[in-house]
This record gives sequence, structure tokens and C-alpha cells, in this order.
Amino acid sequence: MGLTRNEIVHILNLTDGGSVTRMLEELEQCGFIRSYYGFSKKQKDKIYQLVDLFSLFYLNFIKDRNNRDENYWTNNFGTPKHNAWQGYAFEQVCLWHIPQIMHQFGISGVTANYSSWRSTDTEMFA
Repeated sequence: MGLTRNEIVHILNLTDGGSVTRMLEELEQCGFIRSYYGFSKKQKDKIYQLVDLFSLFYLNFIKDRNNRDENYWTNNFGTPKHNAWQGYAFEQVCLWHIPQIMHQFGISGVTANYSSWRSTDTEMFA
């Protein structure tokens, strides 16, 4: 879902300033992250999301893997973590191909904005 600039500064314990803005701009220009505004949000609520597929795969499946189970992929097929990854990967493929999807649905001439929905209401999910 991504993080706001303030959340990134807080989590990484960074000094808030121009260097953070420059870092985020450079990561976006290189294709590692994307920025977007959540549905009906303002400029200050811009969300930054990691979209580099290798980095996402590494962070989810390689980084903290301590075992050397040679059957890891077979043993984990169909688990909640694997299923969540499949859904997320599908979402990323769709986000990378919105113009093509709109063309296939015959709505390529329609002006559209797309965004993610994000809630901070924890009671909603209780």
C-alpha cells in the first residue's frame, strides 16, 4: 500500500528536509518506487510505494530466509503468504499495464485517474 513521506521519515529516523525529497524523486525516476495520491487525498498525503518487482520478491522471500529447505517453494505453495504474494503480483502487473487494460475494455478514450484506497481506521478491520 505504501507510505507517506512523513511515515518514511519516521520509520527510517531521517532528518526531514530536501535530501529526503531528492531521494524519493530519484528512486521514482529509476522505477524503484511510484508515488500517487490516495482516493480523494491532497498533495501532502502523497503515498510512495515500492514497485520494483525484484526488490519486493527479495524482501518477501529471500532476505530473512534462514533455512536451506530445497523444497521451500513446493512446501509453501498455497500458504497464506504465497497466496497474498500472488494477489499483490497481479495487482502490480495491472498497475503497470493500465493503458492496455483500458484499451482491451474499449475505454481507452475515457479520462481516468487511478489510485489506491488506504484506511487508517483500525476498527474497520476488527
